[in-house]
Amino acid sequence: MAAAFTAGPGAPCWITWLSGESGFVFHHPGALFLPNQEYTFDLGAGITSVNGNVNSLDHLWNLTSSRPRC
Repeated sequence: MAAAFTAGPGAPCWITWLSGESGFVFHHPGALFLPNQEYTFDLGAGITSVNGNVNSLDHLWNLTSSRPRC
């Protein structure tokens, strides 16, 4: 899993699988995201689950952080 998910040098973030492998949680304590900024998260093919199942697809998410509050 660690080989499929990468974050920039020194990035305080990681992912963990949910029970039953239906998804994952992106942990980012201490990671400061700029307001109204687009970020791309890429989970590459080749991920092996704890049960040995290999995902053959790339997954890519483009997210935009919320605007600053007034």
